[in-house]
Amino acid sequence: MRAQLSGSGVLTLAHSHMKYVRQARLLARSIRHAGSQMPLAVATDLAPALFQDLFDIVIPWKFDRWPGVLSKLDLAAFTPFETTLFIEADCLCLRPVETVFDYFAGQEFAVYGTNPSSLFWTAKPERYRTVVDAKAYPHFNGGLYYFRNTPLAWDVFERAKGFFEQYDALGVLCYRRKPNDEPLFSLAMASLGLKASDDPAMVVMSEPEPPAFAVDLDVLRGHCSFMRHGRRVEPAIIHFVDIRDRIAAYRREGLVLKLIVGKGWPVATRPLLALIANVMSFADWAMHRPGELVAHQVRRIFSKVRWRISKWVTSRR
Repeated sequence: MRAQLSGSGVLTLAHSHMKYVRQARLLARSIRHAGSQMPLAVATDLAPALFQDLFDIVIPWKFDRWPGVLSKLDLAAFTPFETTLFIEADCLCLRPVETVFDYFAGQEFAVYGTNPSSLFWTAKPERYRTVVDAKAYPHFNGGLYYFRNTPLAWDVFERAKGFFEQYDALGVLCYRRKPNDEPLFSLAMASLGLKASDDPAMVVMSEPEPPAFAVDLDVLRGHCSFMRHGRRVEPAIIHFVDIRDRIAAYRREGLVLKLIVGKGWPVATRPLLALIANVMSFADWAMHRPGELVAHQVRRIFSKVRWRISKWVTSRR
């Protein structure tokens, strides 16, 4: 275990590209706007001056040992906190993060998710079961990890690193042709008998559902609601993983956080910012995925119409 750690705090990563700087800054603004005074730390290989106005601690770190999302395998090595809540930079917080700390209180290493009897990220159970034969394999969103500075938590990280060496042999699937952190932590937790936290009293984190990614989001009011697996959820933290950070809702609320929350623009400018976000999102889709643009917009409109009909039917009952 590392020495000289203190207190509790939120940690995120921003490395290699300015995109992640912008995301980390929006995350920090959303945390502060939600009412949290929890210390914020960012690990980065970019200029500290990019973060110092919003983060309490900037940690210089070279992300050369573990590529991409696997840099999360080193979270315990560079966190400045005794108790850490890691939140991925492409998230926004709608409630004080203290409620999430309370949710995980008493645990040494925790994720939010479910506990199926088989590993989600593989189609070859005969391979991984020869190494980790468990009754449950946590299934979760790797945009959030909670851990304390204890031998058990360090053991989880070390086991996850060890499983990386067996990634292909275990039959674990890659994400976008690259190894992913979630199956490694899932196997590490399963090998230690740890389970994901799945108390339905609180939806800690969730992400908008494809293909339409429809979401009712307003960071000024701390409101977030969308359909996920057939039920409406209102998560404390929304994760714009994968291409979700290109949808209009994320761009709109990003402008709101930057200009209304950060620079004091009038709240009345929110409709204008929404229009700008829609144009930016449309242009981005047209530039990067022109073949999907029409289909995406049709799905989005259909989803909105279906949602409004559902609300109207519910109100008539």
